[in-house]
Amino acid sequence: RCSCDSMITAQWTHGNGGTYRYYRCSRKQGVCGEKYVQEFDLKRKIIEKAQAIALPADWARELYEMLEVEEKQDAQLAGLNAEAISKEISSLDQKLDKLVEGYLDNLIDEDTYRTKKNELVEQKISLKQEKESLQRKRLSGWIEPTREYIKTLVQADKIASETNLKEICHFVQKIGTNRRLAAQTPTWDWVPEFAFAQGLLASSGSHGDAAAVGPASGTDRLPLLCSLINFARTYFATRPSEARKSEGGKN
Repeated sequence: RCSCDSMITAQWTHGNGGTYRYYRCSRKQGVCGEKYVQEFDLKRKIIEKAQAIALPADWARELYEMLEVEEKQDAQLAGLNAEAISKEISSLDQKLDKLVEGYLDNLIDEDTYRTKKNELVEQKISLKQEKESLQRKRLSGWIEPTREYIKTLVQADKIASETNLKEICHFVQKIGTNRRLAAQTPTWDWVPEFAFAQGLLASSGSHGDAAAVGPASGTDRLPLLCSLINFARTYFATRPSEARKSEGGKN
């Protein structure tokens, strides 16, 4: 959209021996002083801004390796927790069996039997729900969203070679909201996870230039990669997947 909140429209013009496309405000909201911008300049400015979150491919490989380790550890921990819960459920089943036997043998009265039975059944239901919750978290955890997150950061590095403006704009929809064209310059608000990446890369001195960060040694960049992983673990584990899918669709 234009800074005046009108939609942006494309037009063609002829000159200098060629045909060129440019973009301007549709002025649906009334008079607007924004000037048109040529497609070439618009692409260049979008790419320049997107470079703020560009992650080199070799960095991404290290992050993917770190994720594999995390995934194995999470699976192991989830398995141990599920096993412990199963043992507790089995123990409750044994107590319920003994309770029934005691009642049938007239060792306990009916009121005591019913009260104790309800307590054990409630505990068993709670444990089953906890086990199911562990399974859901394992299936919809933070690992896969983080892989997609890293993939998008790498795409920001590669977007410079993209020639199709439609594909470039589709990428911007993914990483930014409140997208505007003002003073012939594209602007947007970073989606939270990409705002974090932009700030992290900027603080490391690699802001806006993926090529500049590539030669850094593994030791130098390890704290940055760990920060990215730690952020993703917290962010994607607590944020509903539906919200992540819809975020990029906002204007």
